[in-house]
Amino acid sequence: MKIALVGVYASPEATGLRLVSSFLKSRGHQVRMILMTAKRSHKSQRTYKPELIEQFVEKVRDCDLVGMGLMTNCYYQARELTEAIRRVDLKSPVVWGGVHPTVAPESCIDFADIVCVGEGEWPMLELADAMEAGKDYSRIPSLWVRQNGHVVKNEVRPLHENLDEMPFADYEIDNDHYVVHKGDIVPAEPDKMRHSLVRYRLLTTRGCPYACAFCCNSTWLRTYRGKGPWVRKRSIAHVLDELEAIKRRFPTVNSVNVADDTFFVRDESEFEEFAEGYRSRIGWPFEINTHPATISDRKVQLLQSCGCWLIKMGIQSGCQATNYEIYNRRVSNERIIEAIRTLERFPALRKEYHFIVSNPFENDESMIETLHFAAEHQGSASRALIFPLAFFPGSQLYLRAKEQGLLKDEQAEIYERIYTGAAKRQFVRLGYLTMLLQIAVNVRRWGIPRPIVHRFIDLMTCGPVRACLDRSWFKWTAIGAYLGGRKVCRILGQAVRPFRKRQPAWAVAAEPEG
Repeated sequence: MKIALVGVYASPEATGLRLVSSFLKSRGHQVRMILMTAKRSHKSQRTYKPELIEQFVEKVRDCDLVGMGLMTNCYYQARELTEAIRRVDLKSPVVWGGVHPTVAPESCIDFADIVCVGEGEWPMLELADAMEAGKDYSRIPSLWVRQNGHVVKNEVRPLHENLDEMPFADYEIDNDHYVVHKGDIVPAEPDKMRHSLVRYRLLTTRGCPYACAFCCNSTWLRTYRGKGPWVRKRSIAHVLDELEAIKRRFPTVNSVNVADDTFFVRDESEFEEFAEGYRSRIGWPFEINTHPATISDRKVQLLQSCGCWLIKMGIQSGCQATNYEIYNRRVSNERIIEAIRTLERFPALRKEYHFIVSNPFENDESMIETLHFAAEHQGSASRALIFPLAFFPGSQLYLRAKEQGLLKDEQAEIYERIYTGAAKRQFVRLGYLTMLLQIAVNVRRWGIPRPIVHRFIDLMTCGPVRACLDRSWFKWTAIGAYLGGRKVCRILGQAVRPFRKRQPAWAVAAEPEG
């Protein structure tokens, strides 16, 4: 059977879609992968030009089934492509799967013929087998099927526990793989795949043991309750075999992004096995995520010894009450500080800490606690990324915001919201406390002493200053000063750049876009 798998993500990595593709191929089905990676300036705008839509339709015209993988911020792109298929009256059923269809299937089934809830390998295989045999597929577990004017909502199937039985992600890019490049759909050659074949994205686990209120993982945990262990780990040998296969095939790859939420849930013996095997068989620099509750000195030491150059850790808030009572993140400030101190004992290792701002459930006093936390614990060898809170469908905070009437226009708030662009828009939208947080972490990175940064925060958050900052005329003055300061810093940065040590290609590739 001929199946088109379509990724509407901005990146051509599409790891989940590639896993489904390799699984279907291993069971005898023919798969065409089309990565519709057109860039967009705003999520609510139509993404694809008419000529690109025409090319897409031609690529799926001879397929018996079309599957689309999407996240919430790709919702409109999936609709756009599905509507294009409908306009030319193709008979191929369209399946939507991925994170968004799992956490919000009701928002998808009006547009797709079928929605896959949860992990997609087995449901897609059963669907393809049933269609090929001419059998009814409306009762396949994990699928919602629109049929005869109503929707059949089937329970999710039990989780597949042995991940070593699953094939590696499909990177047979010379076998019917396509990507958008310079406005056209073209064969997915390595030089047209952006950084995905420079920095390889690796998943060694599935599932996360934590149920943070801002994360869709809490929905996945509810969805799969009683269906098997949610957190599953591939064996270290299986992981190294995958990386070795990529190393043999793609000389362009020179680093790895270990994208697991939970690699650190492995015990120290697994870390020792990984470090030894990775050092001898792979040798690429790599980056990895962690949670403050899972860090230990020995684990970090082992990772650094085999090539880890960057560890990313979510702090989210410097106010313990916010982490506990709003984010359902049951890790104490003492434990977070201990984790930071552990990481700071490795000065050659780059650290990246993440904070969440623009939280309507958090008061200013809690945010000021975060400012002082960052001033105290941000190091010169680390940086901070600041993310505005988004209410993603299915998360606990989404349900809470909906109950309290904070989502006035749900589509505008969730599907169209965007946090990039000019600093003046960020200032107006996110407020001066967020700007202060950015300033605090930056000046600490520059080596400004902690007491000075604390006093600066006290000054900028005292009553008279805040009264001025709340006035619109002062905001625009501050915006001008901020933009001017950024321009000066940029000019100075250009002046000293020739004297800096050049970053290797893998480190440049690892920098986040925008």
